[in-house]
Amino acid sequence: MGDAIYVGHDAQLTVEIRAKSGSPVDLNALGINRAQLTIAGKTVDSDAYPASFDWVSESGAGRITIDLTGFSFPAGSYGVRLVIYHPAAPSGVLVADGYPVNIGKSIPGIEPSTADLDSLRTLLGSDNTGKGSDLIVHTTVGNTVTQVLDSLIMESTRLKVSAADSSHGYLEDKVSVGTGLNVQTDTDGSGNQLVTLSSKGLSAVNVSDGAPGYLSDKVSVGDNLQKATTDVVTLDTKFRGALVGASSAQTIADSTWTTVTGLDTEEYDTEDVHDLAANTERLTIPQGVAYASLTAQLSFATNATGNRGVRILKNGATIPNIRCVNIKPATLAGYDVTQLSTPVLTVSQNDYFTMQAYQNSTAALDTVGGECWLSLEIKQ
Repeated sequence: MGDAIYVGHDAQLTVEIRAKSGSPVDLNALGINRAQLTIAGKTVDSDAYPASFDWVSESGAGRITIDLTGFSFPAGSYGVRLVIYHPAAPSGVLVADGYPVNIGKSIPGIEPSTADLDSLRTLLGSDNTGKGSDLIVHTTVGNTVTQVLDSLIMESTRLKVSAADSSHGYLEDKVSVGTGLNVQTDTDGSGNQLVTLSSKGLSAVNVSDGAPGYLSDKVSVGDNLQKATTDVVTLDTKFRGALVGASSAQTIADSTWTTVTGLDTEEYDTEDVHDLAANTERLTIPQGVAYASLTAQLSFATNATGNRGVRILKNGATIPNIRCVNIKPATLAGYDVTQLSTPVLTVSQNDYFTMQAYQNSTAALDTVGGECWLSLEIKQ
């Protein structure tokens, strides 16, 4: 997600410098004495343009503001490069390289303090009949998303947007938040903004903050969710899965892979993946699950001849390209216990998993009741 500036209008970029720990760098304590910004093939140096750089006003927050008003750049999408100098780094330290910035053409005739939605639509060539085609919001370099608008107001150098978009999606796919973009999304009716993330680390989050404001001040979304304010973020991290076992022994024929059928006890089953009445040998994937892993254990009666094995099947067959099997030599003393864990597997609704036992002691051999089990953990 990047920023946007427009030639011929107030054009400021703010870069926040953070330590590896994630905390802002105190620029005053660092002693910055020079900065160079390179964009669109042009370098702006604080030695030549001291009034264009401000690393004092928000030094404690690690922010440098670069005022590019009056500079001429060709329109397009560029990666910004920022180098800072301080006593401990007289040759300069690269703190930003490739940060995306969109440079737009000047829109003549718009005064930021007076422009409203209709005048901007007219200048953009909109017929004023379709909200969806009125504004293109740039999210990343080379990627644009059409944002549906209820209102658009130019306010000094800030663009305020009220976005009517109730569909779930990633924040970075919806809007580009930089200096001056104020977005108020639809709420759940109680004043809470709704944020839905799936494969990026969170399943669902309610941000308990009904007040309009800049999203960059509300939440920071990356590989994890970080909050810069005191708002409450609730993460649903409950365990989901099942552990089922066989209370009785089962006779396993010699040299034959045999399905363990008597899984008649449930230690837990949070998603109803197991049925004690029918198909007791199965753990079945419920709706809405995409990834899961399994573990199986078999215990055989004492016998020192041959090997003992356990394997996990998906939909009654071995899993393609993944050999989920463990075979080991029998031991003389005590029960033979064999365990197997799978990697995280891709799954779909109604996929089912079973475990099979193997032994080649030259005769039939019983498992040990109460020591054979199969477990499933839902990952996502």
